[in-house]
Amino acid sequence: MALYEKTFTDWRIRYIPSVTNFITIVFDAPELATDFSQKMLMEGVIVRPLGGFRQPNCVRITVGLPEENAYCLEKMEKVLRA
Repeated sequence: MALYEKTFTDWRIRYIPSVTNFITIVFDAPELATDFSQKMLMEGVIVRPLGGFRQPNCVRITVGLPEENAYCLEKMEKVLRA
């Protein structure tokens, strides 16, 4: 969790802190959250858009094993910088 929080802070990504096994990132618009989710899926990373939970600007990322987290962040950087 600390790796995600530090990375998101460094990248200036808004997120909702959590004490569970997932972290939620907040986008400026629902379209951005949807686009991010679709692009991550194309990169082989499944994230959960939260529109169905009345948080259309949010996407949930499950915290996994260290190598899974590193892979997720690598793909996030690719998607967000494209």
